Amino acid sequence: MNIIISDVDGVLNCKGWEIDRDAPWIEEANARVLNQLLRICDAGLVLSSQRRMAIHRGAIDQKGFRHLLASHGIKPKYFRVLPAGEWQERPELIAQWLKDNSSDVTAWMAIDDVDFNSMKSNCIPNLVKVDPRLGLTPQDATQVMTRLGVKRLN
Repeated sequence: MNIIISDVDGVLNCKGWEIDRDAPWIEEANARVLNQLLRICDAGLVLSSQRRMAIHRGAIDQKGFRHLLASHGIKPKYFRVLPAGEWQERPELIAQWLKDNSSDVTAWMAIDDVDFNSMKSNCIPNLVKVDPRLGLTPQDATQVMTRLGVKRLN
């Protein structure tokens, strides 16, 4: 199965939420692009965001988080989260998750606003870095699809 490993902040929203706590942390336009990308790529979603720590702390379970995503129109056919860890460890956590789930993954891409180049990561060829001021755009989605070998975005 194709897997999209995605951050939330800077991908599903613009960085304005850091200043305005009333700003949505999932913006409709970014959510629409991700949901379309998941559908067209026939991909599952793995959450890499630090927001996954709410699941690891027991504040919400994966089913509840999936329901939260669905309330914003994001409806992945497969949903998992990276293991617990800090954002700086994200490339290593991605590598560990891929190793532990290799039988489920045919191809994968990571979407993040963090520059993995500064982390000396093996994930760099599979990363589409988005502009955190815009979040996930159709142009970013086209990059993901191209790298996964998917032909079109409708």
